[in-house]
Amino acid sequence: MEHTCPECGRAFDPDDLATTLRHPNWNPWKTLGLVHTGFAILVGLVASAALTMSALAFDPLIYKLLTFAMSLVMVPLVIMTLIPRVETRFGTRFIGLTSVALLLSVALTDWPLRVSFEFHRHALEVHAGKFLAGETVTTPKSFGLFTVMKVKYHQGNVGYQLTGGGGGGTFLVLKDPSNEFVWINTNWEWPLGGDWFHVYQD
Repeated sequence: MEHTCPECGRAFDPDDLATTLRHPNWNPWKTLGLVHTGFAILVGLVASAALTMSALAFDPLIYKLLTFAMSLVMVPLVIMTLIPRVETRFGTRFIGLTSVALLLSVALTDWPLRVSFEFHRHALEVHAGKFLAGETVTTPKSFGLFTVMKVKYHQGNVGYQLTGGGGGGTFLVLKDPSNEFVWINTNWEWPLGGDWFHVYQD
């Protein structure tokens, strides 16, 4: 005698457990859809954090390493996004792919810092010009989004310390065009255009 499941309509043999399922209504594509949504939200949050850190001129190695670690999430997220059978909304797919693209673009190009810097370049150059001319100028607490801790001078170069302490940290440096070096004991130096650099002093 053949038995039929009243829920899914499949035939089964009550004497053969291989023909039955513990969860007959389980849909793997729906489960993957839930995983996809969670991954999309996670990558979106990390991308937003990376964008903020870049715009505030934090140490870029932080969000670059974070992006590398997030590849364990981004790769399956993209794969699930491209599989039509995964049950998730179009908007969630769009957010997932956009978040991946945003995070990678920040880590690879540091464009939020470059955009933020361009908005503050004029004020920084005016202050640096007065500083180099020997005028008495106070150290501003900030230039827009950039919080300034100290202003330092070294062989014609002016450095605006944004993070760290007496031993070093991140700086925005205006280099004297006649100098070959940028700043003192740096781990990395990222050009921002003209004679400006974003550096980390160790």
